[in-house]
Amino acid sequence: MPQIKQSQYKESLFIVLILLLTYFNAGYFKRRLLEQYARQKDDTQCVIIDAVPCFTHLDLSVMAMLADLDVIFKKRGIRLELAGRKRQLLSWFEIAGMTSGKDGIYVHSDLYIALQKTASANQVHK
Repeated sequence: MPQIKQSQYKESLFIVLILLLTYFNAGYFKRRLLEQYARQKDDTQCVIIDAVPCFTHLDLSVMAMLADLDVIFKKRGIRLELAGRKRQLLSWFEIAGMTSGKDGIYVHSDLYIALQKTASANQVHK
């Protein structure tokens, strides 16, 4: 099974790195992500998944898992964001009937841009 690597960036951000996400490990990923999130401080405002190594092809099981995670995190007041493969992910979101942006999962061009936008959003909320 792939290992989930995490890092804490500024105290309010939780970054997840994983290799190849597909139907056979989507449930494992979701469970591990929620377990590791539960160990974090309560002030987490954003979870960013690095999409570059994770998403290599459209997998509806993975899209459904992301939609579930988005619902779970929204109930806790946390944004779920994906970084990398923006054009491809937005196309897959459309095929899967998912939304992005304010009403769905935020999708950024790369991890650096995701970090910049999240940092500036956190400055506005302080």
